[in-house]
Amino acid sequence: MINKLRVRNYKALHDVDIDFGPINVLIGPNDSGKTSLLDVVGALGRSVDKPLSAAFAGPWDGRSLVWLSDPDLNVKIEADLGSEQQAIRYHLDCRFSPHGRSVILESEWFETEGQRVEASTRNHAATIVCQVAQQNPDVAESLKTIARRIHHALRGVHTYRFNPRALALPVAPDSSRRFRMDVSGFGLALCLDDILGYDRKLF
Repeated sequence: MINKLRVRNYKALHDVDIDFGPINVLIGPNDSGKTSLLDVVGALGRSVDKPLSAAFAGPWDGRSLVWLSDPDLNVKIEADLGSEQQAIRYHLDCRFSPHGRSVILESEWFETEGQRVEASTRNHAATIVCQVAQQNPDVAESLKTIARRIHHALRGVHTYRFNPRALALPVAPDSSRRFRMDVSGFGLALCLDDILGYDRKLF
């Protein structure tokens, strides 16, 4: 669970801190950063399983995702995760290349119980959390436990852009798609039915 998010230099979000509750509503005029915020949350969730170039989804090139395309700025994302008993602060500092779809880490660190641990990921294309999830043998043992906790906290983060046409398409029951739907919303009705059949109270 993400309790707090700090974003620096991502698209319209130059310097933003947001506290999250159980339900959150984003309200604002066009181009105020609502979609950018959702994009950052999605990128953070994808970064635990994919290289950063794939974690930042959608059509982009070079430094187009950086605030004002400033060549001197990095995109920084920091999240407070978990409960008070197991709180983790997780920080990524991402540098976008001038051309193409390339992102590398300038730094990645975790903080828990007042102790900050720097991950040795400088100039890597994937986070330590992603490398642990992919069972990279080169990752230090001291980082694996906290990386797994971060992976557990963020792997369920998904963003969707519902498309009315996709929502209207019929979908047949499929055990391989249980509790899943496409980014477009295709399969929403079946996903809701799966939740209803699994746990009516949760539904």
